[in-house]
Amino acid sequence: VDNDEMDPNFDSNKWSLKTFWKYFENNFGAERSQALKIEIDDIIIKTFFAAESSNKMSPTLNKVKFKNNCFEIFGFDILIDQNHRPWLLEV
Repeated sequence: VDNDEMDPNFDSNKWSLKTFWKYFENNFGAERSQALKIEIDDIIIKTFFAAESSNKMSPTLNKVKFKNNCFEIFGFDILIDQNHRPWLLEV
């Protein structure tokens, strides 16, 4: 699958997420693609629950007076193995 979203001035071998899902669905079907998305969502949600209960998400958040005015951005690195099982590598 060609990465149609790649900047022609930038030499890269990374796919966009859109290109990856297009490839996955074309090769393994829409049903398996949807199931994988649900499994990845589940990993992300469980990660937030695990970190929230131990207050490890942001040690500095306790020092912020107006917590509702704050936000954090998280990136998740997920590996998909040969059996299409997602594994959390890091946040």
